[in-house]
Amino acid sequence: MSKIRRLPIADTASAIRLYYSKGYLNNKDIGQIFGTEVKSTIYQMKKPVTEEEKKRNLPVAVPFHINAKIAFEMWGLDIAELEKNQKKLNALG
Repeated sequence: MSKIRRLPIADTASAIRLYYSKGYLNNKDIGQIFGTEVKSTIYQMKKPVTEEEKKRNLPVAVPFHINAKIAFEMWGLDIAELEKNQKKLNALG
């Protein structure tokens, strides 16, 4: 499994919240994490995750959504690092 190119994270707090609160991400969630509403960009972010889900023989549990855990893996987002960075930002004010 290779990581894919992605946009920078626009909202770390939302990324953390979505990772823990939702098992599956929709287009709006992806756009919120990366700060975009461009459908083609969101599709490009979503497509390799969907392909990885197929490789792992995971059923489509929620139509038109992607597995949050696999998405974060594919996008190279380390949830522990995001949490650490968010905690530091909160401490700095």
